[in-house]
Amino acid sequence: MMIKKSLLFVLLCVAFVAFNTSAQSDCNNLAPFCAGSSGTTFPAGVNNGSAAAGPDYGCLAAQPNPAWYYFQVSSSGNITIGISGTGGNDVDFICWGPFSSPTGNCGNLTAANTVDCSFSASPTETCTINNAITGQYYILLLTNYSNLPQNINFNQSGGSGSTNCNLIAPVTSATVCSGQPATIYANTNLNNPTFSWAPGGQTTQTITVTPGTTTIYTFTVNGKNSAGTATSVVGTGTVTIAPAPTVAITPSLSSVCIGQSQVLTASGSGPFTWTASSGANPPATGVVTVTPSSTTTYTVISGTGTCTSSAVATVSITSSPSISITPSLSSVCAGQSQVLSSSGAGPFTWTASSGVNPPAVATVTVTPSTTTTYTVLSGTGSCTAQAVATVSITLTPSISITPSLSSICSGQSQILSSSGSGPFTWIASSGTNPPAAASITVTPSTTTTYTVLSGTGACTAQAVATVSITNMASVTITPSLSAVCPGQSHTLTASGAGPFTWTSSSGASLPSSNSISVSQSVTTTYTVIAGVSTCTAQAVATVTISSISISLSASSPTYCLGGSAVNLTGNGATNYTWAPTTGLSSSSGISVSATPTITTTYTVVGESNGCVDTKTISVSVLPIPSINATASPTVICAGGAGTNLNATGAATYTWSPTSQTGATIPVNPSSSSSYTVVGQTSQGCLTNSASISVSVAPQVNPNISTSSPVACISQSINLSVAAVSGDTYTWTPTTQISGLNNTNSITATPNTSANVIYSVTVSNGVCTSSDTILIKILTPPSNNQFTALNNNTICVGGCVTYSATTSGSQPMNYNWYYEGGIGTSSVGTQKHATHLLVLSRLCR
Repeated sequence: MMIKKSLLFVLLCVAFVAFNTSAQSDCNNLAPFCAGSSGTTFPAGVNNGSAAAGPDYGCLAAQPNPAWYYFQVSSSGNITIGISGTGGNDVDFICWGPFSSPTGNCGNLTAANTVDCSFSASPTETCTINNAITGQYYILLLTNYSNLPQNINFNQSGGSGSTNCNLIAPVTSATVCSGQPATIYANTNLNNPTFSWAPGGQTTQTITVTPGTTTIYTFTVNGKNSAGTATSVVGTGTVTIAPAPTVAITPSLSSVCIGQSQVLTASGSGPFTWTASSGANPPATGVVTVTPSSTTTYTVISGTGTCTSSAVATVSITSSPSISITPSLSSVCAGQSQVLSSSGAGPFTWTASSGVNPPAVATVTVTPSTTTTYTVLSGTGSCTAQAVATVSITLTPSISITPSLSSICSGQSQILSSSGSGPFTWIASSGTNPPAAASITVTPSTTTTYTVLSGTGACTAQAVATVSITNMASVTITPSLSAVCPGQSHTLTASGAGPFTWTSSSGASLPSSNSISVSQSVTTTYTVIAGVSTCTAQAVATVTISSISISLSASSPTYCLGGSAVNLTGNGATNYTWAPTTGLSSSSGISVSATPTITTTYTVVGESNGCVDTKTISVSVLPIPSINATASPTVICAGGAGTNLNATGAATYTWSPTSQTGATIPVNPSSSSSYTVVGQTSQGCLTNSASISVSVAPQVNPNISTSSPVACISQSINLSVAAVSGDTYTWTPTTQISGLNNTNSITATPNTSANVIYSVTVSNGVCTSSDTILIKILTPPSNNQFTALNNNTICVGGCVTYSATTSGSQPMNYNWYYEGGIGTSSVGTQKHATHLLVLSRLCR
């Protein structure tokens, strides 16, 4: 893209050089901006020259219509500036920095100081500045590469950092009470600025408003920056309506000892003014600490102007308390508790010389593990008193019974031995209490708990032992006989009271529970023993191994698209599950129908009695064959012999719309028609269809017309047939035709005395037909002899008879004339006339 732009620049330079008068064409005319949410908009230059030489312009192969800006970072972080041409035309940019001041940097616009650059053909650009630091300055050059009228807008579109908008036009804000007026103003460094505020529509730099609620006022200032470029800047200011403040002091009532301090906290938004009924007034803060020498009332006022309210708190002076603990001395056995009660008004704080401190209440219960001193403080601050009590520990003997748990069969005895120094006292939960000895023998009839006490007074210890009575065990295994698949888990459950010990013929280690899960590959016998000592019983269960082997068949290894489905059949299992289900009639069943669209391998999982086996089979999908259709010929004559349609590429064929079958069929349509054929291969696959069109040419029916059916020898007459565009004409005999003999109209010139038969053959390229006409040839009359039958001299009034002998084609007409004088003749009788005979016929 850069190459394209560079070439374009060569052409545009011619136009720009003559107009290189822009005030912002070099770095010395920088204008400030801030990239806020609304950003800055300025009209882009057109025919405004190119940026001055000197800086390193990085990726910018050309810098037409330059606009130079600088901005300052107001908070650190990444800053993303969006740049866009509002007319949708190409804009470019380069950014340098960071610099420590807004001016004096034109000589430092080097490649090393280049931050970001773009020379793309897009109307939108993004300038990214990473890790910008507060106070730094950056220089931004924008170019209107398109040289077309538009505005250029740049605003901050992302990043956690921000730019300093106080360089351009800060807006003041104000906080007032409801109903009070507020004055805010906009500051700008644009030349000849004009202002527009919303809401309200004011046009002055400073406005006074009285909103009913907190309102954000937006202003737009239009003017020219220091570089003389028209610039529009938008800013906002907020007038906050402060509600009538509420204030309270916590605590509102309190009591301290003389010399103690009390923290008073005022709620509300402030500012705060404190006054004391005695002593010094507290400072003007929300939280104050006071140390009154006598009971004092403190008043706080919150708010400003008429928006104020007050609250009052009283701090009283309290005398120091007195306190004692009852009992102050006591002794308990280890693990025993002691109640300690303190006198006084409280509050109470207890501390223990060892162990956990008691809770802050007047009476506490303590259970020390060693001799412990307990101190209680009563009161607060310097208004406190304390008392001390000591609780001593007397050692408690330790004791245990061996065994602590035991189980015997009914009627058996159990020896219980107690540790400790004695004396011993035994207590039985049922039956007779054992004697006071360290070791005893018991024969309980039911499960019994035996408790032994050791020691004297309150410092005694006890231990407990339980002797359980177990009946003679009986046990069974469910199921006692079962069959599983190789490796399949199976659960065996033993009845009875237990405990249970399992063994297997395979030697596998088994858990001691009433129910076990087993898995084996061979038939295995499992034995369980239930009970303890002589109170045991056993049971045996056998788990045999079942197996399954399935087979899979298909009615055909291939499937034709659109043909009969392929039947897949499983054998050797009870239940079958098929996958994938695509193209299958069902996902389960002993037999399913497959109509896949692509070659597919099907898997069937057979199951019987929980055992499974898997088989696969592949069904190949044959491609759809293509066939060809032809006709010979493809154009026929209407009413003629027709044509044959031929199909190739399949085994059998079906034609439509004729419903005929076969590779070759005859057709003789009366009008142009289209025929479609569908084939089927020897595997039964339907083919794609093929089509052929047969055109029908109209019949040719020539009819010769003539200007005369008779003609004299060598006399010309006209013969013709109807003219049809595209038809050809052939006339015979050519020897008796004058001129062309291949048009629809000819000139016939018979040159014999015999009648002539003329023939024409007409063809439209497909259909051919002929017609003939007989022209009768006539010979001209001839006066062979002219005589008078009687005397050729007669008297006046006499008659003479003339006879003429002629030849020629009949009929003939005879006209007799006589000469009445020189140069005249008439028909009739005239004296002294010379008679003439005139023969008349067509050929005269």
